Amino acid sequence: MILSFNFLQRNYFPREQIARGVANLTNALNEQGFLIIGNDESFSVAQKRAGKLVVIKEDRVTEGDVPTSR
Repeated sequence: MILSFNFLQRNYFPREQIARGVANLTNALNEQGFLIIGNDESFSVAQKRAGKLVVIKEDRVTEGDVPTSR
C-alpha cells in the first residue's frame, strides 16, 4: 500500500509530471497493491490489477466526515 496525500496536486505540478509520478508509484506497487492519493478535499483508492491501476473508490471529504477531538 502506498499513501500519497497533499503531494500529487495540480497546483504543485503540471499534469505531465503528475502522470509520471502516478506511473512511478504504480510501478512500485506489488500486484493487487493499493494506491491511495488525495488531499484535504478528496481522495481516490486504486488497486494494481494486471499491471494497471483500477480506481475502486473516489470521494470528496465533507466537514462532517472528519471526527473532531474533544
